[in-house]
Amino acid sequence: PLSCCVKNVRRAKILPGDWVCIVGMGSIGLMMLQLLKLEGAKVLALDLLEERLELAKKLGTDEVYLGKQVNLQKHIEKLTEGRGVDLVVLTAGNQKIVQDSINWIRDGGSLNLFASLSDEPVPLSIDQLYHREINLFSSYSPSPEDLIKAYDLLIHKKVNVQALITHHLKLEELTLGIQKINASEAMKVIIHPHDI
Repeated sequence: PLSCCVKNVRRAKILPGDWVCIVGMGSIGLMMLQLLKLEGAKVLALDLLEERLELAKKLGTDEVYLGKQVNLQKHIEKLTEGRGVDLVVLTAGNQKIVQDSINWIRDGGSLNLFASLSDEPVPLSIDQLYHREINLFSSYSPSPEDLIKAYDLLIHKKVNVQALITHHLKLEELTLGIQKINASEAMKVIIHPHDI
């Protein structure tokens, strides 16, 4: 998963000081956050769960925003002095988030689809993308080069993946682990076939 994030950040062409809004602070969003900070970006972390935003703070995000709050648009305008963010990365969301996120992006900025958000069609204004010069891109699987870079980041501890592990369970607790993940009560669950 980290190598997929490495490829995505490489494709995003982030410059130091760029503002990035990451929607979804699951394990992917939290790895993306750390990679973007290594590139010198300022990151706004958005999630529906306060505990995930707390972890994002520990991992270096510049700003957090609880999805249940209202008027993210005004918050972004204040952060960016009215400009808008340079990039929105969608690691979670729905049709509405895709549509709303266009308004958070500065003219000439980018929208990155980094999750399969919906099987339903998402209406987008092609005219708005065109006139505002919004770049739309996705990223999915890594290259061998990205795998090597991810390995190097892990070996040199430049990305904290241990913080993403919320539970260590025994093999007989596998069902419990799955239930916790499905209920958003766990981030990453490690199953130990032998006693912990």
